[in-house]
Amino acid sequence: MQQLPYYPFPVHSGPVRRELTYDAIVYTEDGHYFAEDSNGHIFCQDSPTACIQEAINALPTMTYNPSSGVTVTAPVGKIVIRGGTYNITQQINIPNGSILNIVGDSAGAAVQWGGYNTTVISYNSGSSGNHILSATIGNYSYPYTRLWLENLTLFFSGGINYVSALSIDVYVAVLRGIQVNCSSSGVSGIGLSGSGLEDTHELDNVQVRGCYYGVYTYQEFGDFYNFEAMENVYGIYVDLPGMFKVGGIHSYHAFANTYDIYVAGQGAPIYIDQMMLEHNNAQTTPVVYTNGRKLVIGSLTFTPNNWNVVQYAFDNFSNVTLLSGMAVCHSPPTILLTRNSGTATFSGDGSTTQFTIAHGLATTPSKYYVTPCSANAGGSFYVTVDSSNLYVNYSTAPPSGTNNVVLCWYAEV
Repeated sequence: MQQLPYYPFPVHSGPVRRELTYDAIVYTEDGHYFAEDSNGHIFCQDSPTACIQEAINALPTMTYNPSSGVTVTAPVGKIVIRGGTYNITQQINIPNGSILNIVGDSAGAAVQWGGYNTTVISYNSGSSGNHILSATIGNYSYPYTRLWLENLTLFFSGGINYVSALSIDVYVAVLRGIQVNCSSSGVSGIGLSGSGLEDTHELDNVQVRGCYYGVYTYQEFGDFYNFEAMENVYGIYVDLPGMFKVGGIHSYHAFANTYDIYVAGQGAPIYIDQMMLEHNNAQTTPVVYTNGRKLVIGSLTFTPNNWNVVQYAFDNFSNVTLLSGMAVCHSPPTILLTRNSGTATFSGDGSTTQFTIAHGLATTPSKYYVTPCSANAGGSFYVTVDSSNLYVNYSTAPPSGTNNVVLCWYAEV
Protein backbone atom coordinates (compact mmCIF):
# COMPACT_ATOMS: atom_id res chain seq x y z
CA MET A 1 0.00 0.00 0.00
CA GLN A 2 1.29 3.45 -0.85
CA GLN A 3 1.96 5.54 2.24
CA LEU A 4 0.00 8.79 2.15
CA PRO A 5 0.92 11.89 4.13
CA TYR A 6 -1.57 12.81 6.85
CA TYR A 7 -2.39 16.23 5.35
CA PRO A 8 -1.29 15.99 1.71
CA PHE A 9 -2.77 19.25 0.45
CA PRO A 10 -0.82 21.27 -2.14
CA VAL A 11 -1.19 24.58 -0.29
CA HIS A 12 -0.62 27.75 -2.36
CA SER A 13 -0.34 31.40 -1.40
CA GLY A 14 -3.51 33.13 -2.56
CA PRO A 15 -3.85 36.72 -3.72
CA VAL A 16 -2.55 39.21 -1.16
CA ARG A 17 -5.97 40.85 -0.89
CA ARG A 18 -7.38 37.67 0.66
CA GLU A 19 -4.50 36.78 2.96
CA LEU A 20 -5.51 33.13 2.86
CA THR A 21 -4.03 29.88 1.62
CA TYR A 22 -6.16 27.64 -0.55
CA ASP A 23 -6.46 25.78 -3.83
CA ALA A 24 -9.89 27.26 -4.52
CA ILE A 25 -12.04 29.89 -2.85
CA VAL A 26 -15.79 30.49 -2.98
CA TYR A 27 -17.13 33.90 -2.01
CA THR A 28 -20.03 36.29 -2.39
CA GLU A 29 -19.84 40.00 -3.19
CA ASP A 30 -22.69 42.43 -3.90
CA GLY A 31 -25.22 39.64 -4.20
CA HIS A 32 -23.12 37.61 -6.65
CA TYR A 33 -21.23 34.35 -6.13
CA PHE A 34 -17.79 33.43 -7.40
CA ALA A 35 -15.23 30.64 -7.32
CA GLU A 36 -11.59 31.18 -8.20
CA ASP A 37 -8.29 29.39 -7.93
CA SER A 38 -5.20 30.45 -5.98
CA ASN A 39 -3.95 32.50 -8.93
CA GLY A 40 -7.08 34.64 -8.99
CA HIS A 41 -8.64 32.94 -12.03
CA ILE A 42 -12.45 33.07 -11.71
CA PHE A 43 -14.10 29.96 -13.11
CA CYS A 44 -17.64 30.20 -11.69
CA GLN A 45 -20.10 33.06 -11.26
CA ASP A 46 -23.54 33.65 -9.78
CA SER A 47 -24.57 30.13 -8.71
CA PRO A 48 -23.64 29.22 -5.12
CA THR A 49 -24.48 25.57 -5.85
CA ALA A 50 -22.32 25.42 -8.96
CA CYS A 51 -19.49 27.43 -7.41
CA ILE A 52 -19.07 25.09 -4.43
CA GLN A 53 -19.34 21.96 -6.58
CA GLU A 54 -17.05 23.32 -9.31
CA ALA A 55 -14.49 24.37 -6.70
CA ILE A 56 -14.34 20.75 -5.56
CA ASN A 57 -14.22 19.34 -9.09
CA ALA A 58 -11.54 21.84 -10.20
CA LEU A 59 -9.03 20.92 -7.50
CA PRO A 60 -5.70 19.33 -8.44
CA THR A 61 -5.92 15.56 -8.64
CA MET A 62 -3.61 12.92 -7.27
CA THR A 63 -3.24 9.31 -8.35
CA TYR A 64 -2.44 6.89 -5.56
CA ASN A 65 -2.76 3.20 -4.71
CA PRO A 66 -4.78 2.77 -1.49
CA SER A 67 -4.74 -1.03 -1.69
CA SER A 68 -3.30 -3.84 -3.74
CA GLY A 69 -4.48 -3.73 -7.34
CA VAL A 70 -6.42 -0.45 -6.91
CA THR A 71 -5.48 2.92 -8.38
CA VAL A 72 -7.48 6.03 -7.54
CA THR A 73 -7.33 9.45 -9.16
CA ALA A 74 -9.23 12.00 -7.10
CA PRO A 75 -9.25 15.69 -6.07
CA VAL A 76 -6.80 16.72 -3.38
CA GLY A 77 -6.70 20.16 -1.84
CA LYS A 78 -8.14 22.91 0.29
CA ILE A 79 -11.24 25.00 -0.38
CA VAL A 80 -12.05 28.15 1.57
CA ILE A 81 -15.64 29.37 1.66
CA ARG A 82 -15.72 33.02 2.71
CA GLY A 83 -18.24 34.34 5.20
CA GLY A 84 -21.75 34.70 3.80
CA THR A 85 -24.96 32.81 3.16
CA TYR A 86 -25.09 30.30 0.32
CA ASN A 87 -28.53 28.97 -0.59
CA ILE A 88 -27.84 25.83 -2.59
CA THR A 89 -30.40 23.99 -4.69
CA GLN A 90 -28.71 20.64 -5.26
CA GLN A 91 -26.68 18.19 -3.25
CA ILE A 92 -22.92 18.85 -3.08
CA ASN A 93 -21.00 15.65 -3.79
CA ILE A 94 -17.46 14.72 -2.77
CA PRO A 95 -15.86 12.48 -5.46
CA ASN A 96 -14.79 9.03 -4.32
CA GLY A 97 -11.22 8.86 -3.06
CA SER A 98 -10.95 12.62 -2.48
CA ILE A 99 -8.65 14.08 0.14
CA LEU A 100 -10.23 17.43 0.92
CA ASN A 101 -10.24 20.24 3.45
CA ILE A 102 -13.30 22.53 3.24
CA VAL A 103 -13.00 25.51 5.58
CA GLY A 104 -15.35 28.36 6.34
CA ASP A 105 -13.67 31.77 6.61
CA SER A 106 -15.27 33.65 9.48
CA ALA A 107 -13.99 37.14 8.72
CA GLY A 108 -12.78 37.10 5.13
CA ALA A 109 -9.25 37.83 6.31
CA ALA A 110 -8.18 34.86 8.38
CA VAL A 111 -9.48 31.43 9.24
CA GLN A 112 -10.76 31.14 12.80
CA TRP A 113 -10.98 27.56 13.98
CA GLY A 114 -13.97 26.33 15.90
CA GLY A 115 -16.32 29.29 15.37
CA TYR A 116 -20.04 29.14 14.69
CA ASN A 117 -22.27 31.24 12.42
CA THR A 118 -19.45 32.01 10.02
CA THR A 119 -20.16 30.52 6.62
CA VAL A 120 -23.81 29.53 6.26
CA ILE A 121 -24.89 26.95 3.69
CA SER A 122 -28.63 26.33 3.50
CA TYR A 123 -30.54 23.74 1.53
CA ASN A 124 -34.11 22.55 1.08
CA SER A 125 -33.71 19.02 -0.20
CA GLY A 126 -37.25 18.73 -1.51
CA SER A 127 -36.95 14.98 -1.92
CA SER A 128 -35.56 11.88 -0.29
CA GLY A 129 -31.98 10.84 -0.83
CA ASN A 130 -30.51 14.33 -0.96
CA HIS A 131 -28.19 15.93 1.58
CA ILE A 132 -26.42 19.27 1.87
CA LEU A 133 -23.15 17.46 1.46
CA SER A 134 -22.66 13.83 0.56
CA ALA A 135 -19.30 12.11 0.94
CA THR A 136 -19.52 8.45 0.08
CA ILE A 137 -17.06 5.68 -0.37
CA GLY A 138 -18.80 4.50 -3.56
CA ASN A 139 -16.91 1.35 -4.48
CA TYR A 140 -16.05 -0.55 -1.32
CA SER A 141 -12.82 -1.71 -2.99
CA TYR A 142 -11.31 1.68 -2.24
CA PRO A 143 -13.00 3.34 0.75
CA TYR A 144 -10.24 5.91 1.18
CA THR A 145 -11.99 9.28 0.92
CA ARG A 146 -10.60 11.65 3.54
CA LEU A 147 -12.52 14.76 4.50
CA TRP A 148 -11.88 17.68 6.86
CA LEU A 149 -14.80 20.11 7.35
CA GLU A 150 -14.24 23.17 9.50
CA ASN A 151 -16.00 26.36 10.56
CA LEU A 152 -19.34 25.95 8.77
CA THR A 153 -22.98 26.44 9.70
CA LEU A 154 -25.50 24.32 7.79
CA PHE A 155 -29.28 24.89 7.63
CA PHE A 156 -31.26 21.94 6.35
CA SER A 157 -34.98 21.69 5.55
CA GLY A 158 -37.26 19.35 3.63
CA GLY A 159 -36.57 15.69 2.97
CA ILE A 160 -37.61 12.71 5.08
CA ASN A 161 -36.27 10.70 7.98
CA TYR A 162 -32.82 9.17 7.49
CA VAL A 163 -31.79 11.97 5.11
CA SER A 164 -28.92 13.87 6.76
CA ALA A 165 -27.58 17.36 6.24
CA LEU A 166 -24.12 15.79 6.23
CA SER A 167 -23.97 12.26 4.88
CA ILE A 168 -20.47 10.96 5.52
CA ASP A 169 -19.37 7.47 4.61
CA VAL A 170 -15.60 7.80 4.25
CA TYR A 171 -12.25 6.48 5.45
CA VAL A 172 -11.43 9.50 7.64
CA ALA A 173 -13.76 12.38 8.52
CA VAL A 174 -12.87 15.25 10.84
CA LEU A 175 -15.54 17.86 11.64
CA ARG A 176 -14.45 20.94 13.61
CA GLY A 177 -16.51 24.00 14.43
CA ILE A 178 -19.61 22.69 12.64
CA GLN A 179 -23.18 23.73 13.45
CA VAL A 180 -26.14 21.92 11.87
CA ASN A 181 -29.68 23.26 12.19
CA CYS A 182 -32.73 21.37 10.90
CA SER A 183 -36.00 23.12 10.21
CA SER A 184 -38.01 20.26 11.73
CA SER A 185 -37.53 16.90 13.38
CA GLY A 186 -38.32 15.16 10.10
CA VAL A 187 -34.74 15.43 8.84
CA SER A 188 -31.41 14.43 10.31
CA GLY A 189 -28.22 16.27 11.13
CA ILE A 190 -25.07 14.20 10.66
CA GLY A 191 -24.99 10.65 9.34
CA LEU A 192 -21.72 8.82 10.00
CA SER A 193 -21.00 5.41 8.59
CA GLY A 194 -18.06 3.39 7.37
CA SER A 195 -17.14 0.30 5.46
CA GLY A 196 -14.88 -1.41 7.94
CA LEU A 197 -12.68 -1.35 11.00
CA GLU A 198 -10.29 1.28 9.66
CA ASP A 199 -12.89 4.04 9.31
CA THR A 200 -12.48 6.78 11.89
CA HIS A 201 -14.51 9.91 12.55
CA GLU A 202 -13.75 12.84 14.83
CA LEU A 203 -16.22 15.54 15.85
CA ASP A 204 -14.75 18.53 17.68
CA ASN A 205 -16.84 21.53 18.75
CA VAL A 206 -19.94 20.39 16.84
CA GLN A 207 -23.55 21.36 17.56
CA VAL A 208 -26.67 19.78 16.05
CA ARG A 209 -30.11 21.24 16.70
CA GLY A 210 -33.75 20.55 15.83
CA CYS A 211 -33.16 17.33 13.88
CA TYR A 212 -34.58 13.84 13.94
CA TYR A 213 -31.16 12.29 14.53
CA GLY A 214 -28.58 14.76 15.79
CA VAL A 215 -25.90 12.22 14.90
CA TYR A 216 -26.75 8.83 13.43
CA THR A 217 -23.56 6.81 13.71
CA TYR A 218 -22.83 3.45 12.17
CA GLN A 219 -19.11 2.79 12.42
CA GLU A 220 -16.61 1.56 14.98
CA PHE A 221 -13.90 4.18 15.45
CA GLY A 222 -15.08 7.55 16.71
CA ASP A 223 -14.19 10.42 19.03
CA PHE A 224 -16.60 13.22 19.96
CA TYR A 225 -15.11 16.28 21.66
CA ASN A 226 -17.30 19.16 22.90
CA PHE A 227 -20.37 17.76 21.17
CA GLU A 228 -23.74 19.43 21.79
CA ALA A 229 -27.17 18.14 20.76
CA MET A 230 -30.19 20.36 21.34
CA GLU A 231 -33.91 19.79 20.76
CA ASN A 232 -33.49 16.71 18.57
CA VAL A 233 -35.54 13.53 18.76
CA TYR A 234 -32.30 11.54 19.15
CA GLY A 235 -29.20 13.44 20.25
CA ILE A 236 -26.88 10.51 19.46
CA TYR A 237 -28.21 7.33 17.88
CA VAL A 238 -25.75 4.42 17.92
CA ASP A 239 -26.77 1.81 15.37
CA LEU A 240 -23.91 -0.70 15.43
CA PRO A 241 -23.08 -3.09 18.28
CA GLY A 242 -19.36 -2.43 17.82
CA MET A 243 -19.67 1.35 17.63
CA PHE A 244 -17.07 3.15 19.77
CA LYS A 245 -15.06 -0.04 20.01
CA VAL A 246 -12.18 2.42 19.80
CA GLY A 247 -12.62 6.02 20.95
CA GLY A 248 -15.50 7.53 22.85
CA ILE A 249 -17.51 10.60 23.74
CA HIS A 250 -15.23 12.95 25.60
CA SER A 251 -17.63 15.79 26.35
CA TYR A 252 -21.36 15.71 25.62
CA HIS A 253 -23.93 18.39 26.42
CA ALA A 254 -27.51 17.32 25.70
CA PHE A 255 -30.39 19.77 25.99
CA ALA A 256 -34.09 18.93 25.61
CA ASN A 257 -33.72 15.96 23.27
CA THR A 258 -36.40 13.27 23.48
CA TYR A 259 -33.56 10.74 23.78
CA ASP A 260 -30.12 12.09 24.61
CA ILE A 261 -28.50 8.77 23.69
CA TYR A 262 -30.16 5.74 22.14
CA VAL A 263 -28.04 2.60 21.72
CA ALA A 264 -29.30 -0.14 19.42
CA GLY A 265 -28.00 -3.58 20.34
CA GLN A 266 -25.32 -4.78 22.69
CA GLY A 267 -21.57 -4.64 22.24
CA ALA A 268 -18.37 -3.12 23.57
CA PRO A 269 -18.75 -0.45 26.28
CA ILE A 270 -19.15 3.18 25.25
CA TYR A 271 -16.84 5.52 27.16
CA ILE A 272 -18.04 9.02 28.04
CA ASP A 273 -15.68 11.33 29.92
CA GLN A 274 -18.23 14.03 30.78
CA MET A 275 -21.97 14.11 30.14
CA MET A 276 -24.45 16.85 31.04
CA LEU A 277 -28.16 16.18 30.44
CA GLU A 278 -30.60 19.11 30.66
CA HIS A 279 -34.38 18.89 30.32
CA ASN A 280 -37.12 21.50 30.63
CA ASN A 281 -39.89 19.07 31.51
CA ALA A 282 -40.40 16.44 34.16
CA GLN A 283 -38.77 13.19 33.15
CA THR A 284 -41.14 10.25 33.52
CA THR A 285 -39.31 8.06 30.98
CA PRO A 286 -35.56 7.55 30.54
CA VAL A 287 -33.69 9.89 28.19
CA VAL A 288 -30.74 7.50 27.87
CA TYR A 289 -31.50 4.06 26.39
CA THR A 290 -28.64 1.60 26.73
CA ASN A 291 -30.50 -1.56 25.64
CA GLY A 292 -28.06 -3.67 27.62
CA ARG A 293 -24.98 -1.82 26.34
CA LYS A 294 -22.54 -0.72 29.05
CA LEU A 295 -21.90 3.01 29.45
CA VAL A 296 -18.76 3.99 31.34
CA ILE A 297 -19.05 7.63 32.41
CA GLY A 298 -16.39 9.74 34.06
CA SER A 299 -18.87 12.29 35.45
CA LEU A 300 -22.57 12.89 34.93
CA THR A 301 -24.74 15.93 35.59
CA PHE A 302 -28.49 15.48 35.16
CA THR A 303 -30.66 18.60 35.51
CA PRO A 304 -34.36 18.04 34.87
CA ASN A 305 -36.56 21.08 35.42
CA ASN A 306 -38.86 19.08 37.69
CA TRP A 307 -36.95 16.66 39.87
CA ASN A 308 -37.02 12.94 39.38
CA VAL A 309 -34.43 10.49 40.70
CA VAL A 310 -31.43 9.81 38.47
CA GLN A 311 -32.60 6.40 37.30
CA TYR A 312 -35.19 8.20 35.19
CA ALA A 313 -32.26 9.32 33.06
CA PHE A 314 -31.49 5.68 32.15
CA ASP A 315 -33.47 2.71 30.98
CA ASN A 316 -31.33 0.52 33.23
CA PHE A 317 -28.98 2.20 35.65
CA SER A 318 -27.19 -1.10 36.29
CA ASN A 319 -25.76 -0.75 32.74
CA VAL A 320 -23.95 2.42 33.82
CA THR A 321 -20.59 2.68 35.56
CA LEU A 322 -19.61 6.10 36.90
CA LEU A 323 -15.84 6.22 37.32
CA SER A 324 -16.05 9.21 39.62
CA GLY A 325 -18.44 7.19 41.76
CA MET A 326 -21.23 9.72 41.75
CA ALA A 327 -23.91 11.36 39.65
CA VAL A 328 -24.36 15.03 40.52
CA CYS A 329 -28.02 15.90 40.09
CA HIS A 330 -29.87 19.15 40.68
CA SER A 331 -33.33 20.41 41.71
CA PRO A 332 -32.67 19.70 44.53
CA PRO A 333 -28.90 19.13 44.58
CA THR A 334 -28.28 15.48 45.37
CA ILE A 335 -25.31 13.16 45.14
CA LEU A 336 -26.23 9.62 44.25
CA LEU A 337 -23.52 7.00 44.40
CA THR A 338 -23.01 3.93 42.25
CA ARG A 339 -20.79 2.25 44.82
CA ASN A 340 -20.35 2.86 48.53
CA SER A 341 -18.90 1.26 51.64
CA GLY A 342 -18.47 1.95 55.32
CA THR A 343 -18.70 0.80 58.91
CA ALA A 344 -22.04 0.85 60.71
CA THR A 345 -22.06 0.78 64.52
CA PHE A 346 -25.10 -0.13 66.63
CA SER A 347 -25.86 -0.77 70.29
CA GLY A 348 -27.40 -4.19 70.90
CA ASP A 349 -30.31 -4.60 73.34
CA GLY A 350 -30.60 -8.39 73.41
CA SER A 351 -33.87 -8.42 71.44
CA THR A 352 -33.34 -6.53 68.18
CA THR A 353 -32.62 -8.92 65.32
CA GLN A 354 -32.62 -6.53 62.34
CA PHE A 355 -30.16 -3.67 61.79
CA THR A 356 -30.63 -1.18 58.90
CA ILE A 357 -27.74 0.37 56.95
CA ALA A 358 -28.47 3.19 54.48
CA HIS A 359 -26.31 2.47 51.41
CA GLY A 360 -26.88 5.85 49.66
CA LEU A 361 -26.82 4.42 46.14
CA ALA A 362 -28.74 5.70 43.13
CA THR A 363 -30.82 2.53 42.99
CA THR A 364 -30.96 -1.01 44.39
CA PRO A 365 -27.44 -2.51 44.45
CA SER A 366 -26.68 -5.62 42.42
CA LYS A 367 -23.62 -6.52 44.50
CA TYR A 368 -23.27 -6.17 48.29
CA TYR A 369 -21.86 -7.85 51.38
CA VAL A 370 -21.75 -7.31 55.16
CA THR A 371 -18.98 -8.53 57.45
CA PRO A 372 -19.06 -8.59 61.29
CA CYS A 373 -16.30 -6.33 62.61
CA SER A 374 -16.83 -6.90 66.32
CA ALA A 375 -17.27 -10.00 68.46
CA ASN A 376 -20.89 -9.20 69.33
CA ALA A 377 -21.71 -8.70 65.63
CA GLY A 378 -20.86 -12.32 64.94
CA GLY A 379 -23.48 -15.00 64.66
CA SER A 380 -25.81 -16.27 62.01
CA PHE A 381 -27.41 -13.59 59.83
CA TYR A 382 -28.52 -12.91 56.26
CA VAL A 383 -28.76 -9.65 54.30
CA THR A 384 -31.66 -8.22 52.27
CA VAL A 385 -31.62 -5.02 50.25
CA ASP A 386 -33.83 -2.41 48.60
CA SER A 387 -33.28 0.93 46.85
CA SER A 388 -32.39 2.66 50.13
CA ASN A 389 -30.99 0.20 52.67
CA LEU A 390 -29.16 -3.00 53.52
CA TYR A 391 -30.98 -5.05 56.17
CA VAL A 392 -28.92 -7.35 58.38
CA ASN A 393 -31.18 -10.03 59.84
CA TYR A 394 -29.89 -12.10 62.80
CA SER A 395 -31.22 -15.52 63.80
CA THR A 396 -30.42 -14.64 67.42
CA ALA A 397 -30.32 -11.06 68.67
CA PRO A 398 -26.82 -9.72 69.54
CA PRO A 399 -26.29 -9.10 73.29
CA SER A 400 -26.87 -5.77 75.00
CA GLY A 401 -24.03 -3.26 74.94
CA THR A 402 -22.92 0.17 73.87
CA ASN A 403 -21.67 0.38 70.27
CA ASN A 404 -21.00 -3.34 70.44
CA VAL A 405 -22.45 -4.35 67.03
CA VAL A 406 -20.01 -3.19 64.33
CA LEU A 407 -20.74 -4.14 60.70
CA CYS A 408 -18.42 -3.48 57.74
CA TRP A 409 -20.25 -3.28 54.41
CA TYR A 410 -19.94 -2.69 50.67
CA ALA A 411 -22.60 -2.13 48.01
CA GLU A 412 -22.48 -1.46 44.26
CA VAL A 413 -25.14 -0.77 41.62
